[in-house]
Amino acid sequence: MAEENVKSENKFLENKFVEKYIKNRLWINGGILLLLFLANCFASWVSYPAFVLLGLFVLFDGFENGISYLMFGLPFCLLYPYVSAIIFLADVAILILKFLLNFFFVEKGKMNWKKLIFVLLFTIYALMPIGPYSKNLIFKVGIILTLYLALFIMGKNWKIFRIGLNIKILAFSLLTSYVFGAFLFVSPYLQTIIVLPSGSGLFRYQALLTNTNLLAMFSEIVLSILAYQIIKNKGGIVDGVLFGCVAFAGVFTFSKLYYVTLIIILVALFIGMLTVNWKKTLVVGSILLAVLAAVIVAVYFAKPSFFKTIIDRFGDFKGSLDEVMNKFTTTRWNLWKATFSYWGTNPFFFFFGRGLGAAPVPNMPYSAHNAYISMIDQLGVVGSILFIIPLVMLFKQIAKSEDTKISKAIVIPIIVLATIFLAEDLLFYINEF
Repeated sequence: MAEENVKSENKFLENKFVEKYIKNRLWINGGILLLLFLANCFASWVSYPAFVLLGLFVLFDGFENGISYLMFGLPFCLLYPYVSAIIFLADVAILILKFLLNFFFVEKGKMNWKKLIFVLLFTIYALMPIGPYSKNLIFKVGIILTLYLALFIMGKNWKIFRIGLNIKILAFSLLTSYVFGAFLFVSPYLQTIIVLPSGSGLFRYQALLTNTNLLAMFSEIVLSILAYQIIKNKGGIVDGVLFGCVAFAGVFTFSKLYYVTLIIILVALFIGMLTVNWKKTLVVGSILLAVLAAVIVAVYFAKPSFFKTIIDRFGDFKGSLDEVMNKFTTTRWNLWKATFSYWGTNPFFFFFGRGLGAAPVPNMPYSAHNAYISMIDQLGVVGSILFIIPLVMLFKQIAKSEDTKISKAIVIPIIVLATIFLAEDLLFYINEF
């Protein structure tokens, strides 16, 4: 019966309309989505046809193109918060379900029960009545399960992710979202969902993601993977140009974490390329440093107060240790200390957590802004172990995959992610919606 259902589904997916207007039309369909995302900058209701159409492309096109559509739509998924994000996650679920049906019923793949048991254990633990039940709890559980399934698919068929192509698509899409974000100044709709935050007198750009730090994180992750691709492929003009454009655009987030990770990425990229072609790397590096120096000098003479404002965001490093750390981490140091203090008086929550849907600890205005601390705060040591075990098992599966060829440069995105986790909660903190 299952095989008959899959066969009928395949016939449905292979009808003439699909063959003519959807399958193998990645660039044309991407252009249609781009126009809808542009229209969405002026009317929120366009999110419905945009992300529904994206879901149809994912459903009816091949797995490879389906992933590319999702990468293309990612920087626009908050154009109508949070409805567009929920529809986007549904589109991701469509691709995952489609893969699982094909894997188990067509290819006769086998389930790894050990991994499944640990995923179920985590899910049961996360849904236990330790903390409050809320939309955020369901949303977070859904995102984590989607992450597990995505890693499962990577381990089974790494090639369909086309990392080289899709990171270029994601970088282009991210840059386009930067450009579309400029419509904030003429779009009444964008003005209702985006309020440019300021830090030390600087207006911090956030494109279409409604949060500057989120945009900075996107840029950091994209840059780290582009750096990985550049080293792995021993250069590449397109990757290099995209890297430069994203790196320059990210500067206008005025995120301290972005500046720190950008330096890490640039140093790692320089060292990595020295091992590939040290002469060319030194020449290119010298030219870029000269251009950067010229820009800095020009900006300094045009607006000398600008660099002082940038430096002020990092603090003056005067005062007690707490004062210096709070300036450098933008008061995150106090949030971390408050969480540690709370655990000291409530050890039960340290071991078992306050629930995945829990708000920040009492008397603390914000979450800890640290993924490691927030994970333990919400899941406890026990829940964190249950969360990490499936991740480790799935990453091992990816590493053992026959078609996986991972360069040593993978250390760059790993270091960048580990650094981001120190300053942001990621999925462990989602605003109420």
